[in-house]
Amino acid sequence: MTSIVSSLSNTQIKSLSAKTIKGFSTEDVAALSTEQLKIFNKDQISALEAEDIEALDSDQLGAISTTAIAGLKPELLAALDATKIGALGNDQIAAFSATQIAALTPDQIEGLTADQIKGLNATQIGSIGADDIAKFSDDEIAAINTKAIGSLKNEAIAVLSDSQVGKLSADQIKAMTPKQISGFTAGQIGKFSDEQIGALSAAQVGSLTDGQIGG
Repeated sequence: MTSIVSSLSNTQIKSLSAKTIKGFSTEDVAALSTEQLKIFNKDQISALEAEDIEALDSDQLGAISTTAIAGLKPELLAALDATKIGALGNDQIAAFSATQIAALTPDQIEGLTADQIKGLNATQIGSIGADDIAKFSDDEIAAINTKAIGSLKNEAIAVLSDSQVGKLSADQIKAMTPKQISGFTAGQIGKFSDEQIGALSAAQVGSLTDGQIGG
């Protein structure tokens, strides 16, 4: 039986209550057009079931507005595989709350692209665990913006690989706090380039331990 959902006007879609949305079958949800999904608000998105979210393709998911994306509760986010996470728009990922970012699985975090990571703010970056940061590609580490790099936890800094450390720009190094600089291991400091060393401020240099300087 063909779903009648696709024939609903934008005005009708906009007027649908969360209770009505909750009564949709998965087939009804899959029949929604991208134009219809653009109209969905946060409460309407939140009313969907995990299997409904799983049934949406990348184009449909990409149509969800940045305000409605807040309706993706952890149990709904769990229904998205890494490929679908990576296909979300940069502005959609940037609109995720820190709670939503923290709810992503390691595989989903690995699905994020460098462009998506570039749009994450300090609170969002700070919500990503050290083990997940360790799985960032070199380009993804380089993509963390200077306003967000200051929220990178010391336990995440300590597990960065030599190639990840090498990808940190002078501007990223400058934006780090002295406490963060003290979180690098002696081995990591030993891999700093002349440009990275030159970017250190007096306060950052003052935070270095004898072991780090030896490195």
